[in-house]
Amino acid sequence: MSRCRTIEFSSYGMASEIVGLLAAIWEKETGSPERPNFQRIAKDSCNNVRDALMSLEVEIMAAA
Repeated sequence: MSRCRTIEFSSYGMASEIVGLLAAIWEKETGSPERPNFQRIAKDSCNNVRDALMSLEVEIMAAA
């Protein structure tokens, strides 16, 4: 770790962007009007985009 540089990123305020991204992906992948709670997914993932996308993947598989 002494040779690596740690860069801190803030995810504060990203929830609305993540929700928009999840909604767009849901629409393209399923087209279903019945949508999961994207706000909850973003909150549960602590605004981590990768984790939110993985949660959405599970929701999409469950909807199929």
